[in-house]
Amino acid sequence: AGSVEPGLADGLWSEARFRYPRAVSFSPEGDRMVVADGDNDKVRLLDLRMGLELAEVSTLAPSEPFRSPSCVSWAPGGGLHVAVADTLNRRVKLITVDTGAVVTLAGDGFSGWRDG
Repeated sequence: AGSVEPGLADGLWSEARFRYPRAVSFSPEGDRMVVADGDNDKVRLLDLRMGLELAEVSTLAPSEPFRSPSCVSWAPGGGLHVAVADTLNRRVKLITVDTGAVVTLAGDGFSGWRDG
């Protein structure tokens, strides 16, 4: 999806722009795809439910201050949530796809490891 020129633009898949997409994940139904758009600090959604010619790209949780998201995965349970490795914020977050709500699942912003 998208233009060959880097940038940040939502819209029809053929016109959308990305900057260093790092990871993709398809929904359990296979009709949507999320992209970790690393250098734009965004998580993007490609909606294929209307077919490829009308597929739309949108930014999930556009006001969330992601920093270099590097991995995305649809969470179990019917394609309602996407887990995101928010790399430079040192957190794992969960996005509710339909609302754009974001919660932090793990991480406190500091490097290292700790169970708990």
